[in-house]
Amino acid sequence: MTARGQRLKGVRIDSGDLSGLAIKVRNILDDAGFPDIKIIGSGGLNEYDLTELSGAQIPFDSYGAGDQDGHLQRYAMVRYGLQTC
Repeated sequence: MTARGQRLKGVRIDSGDLSGLAIKVRNILDDAGFPDIKIIGSGGLNEYDLTELSGAQIPFDSYGAGDQDGHLQRYAMVRYGLQTC
């Protein structure tokens, strides 16, 4: 990647033991000298999962979450006081 002028900015974990994998990936990245690479968690997450993962201080930098009807999007907008565009 570096030879092509590219830089890895993040990785996404979307299946399996999200908590355990995030911890392992963070350790691998940190040990390899890449503490700035972001970790994104996704894969059927709902508002309860987000609360649990955040409360457990799992090293996710952000989450990809939602459903076909936009319920989680509306939840997040209300929960965090966001405005629509």
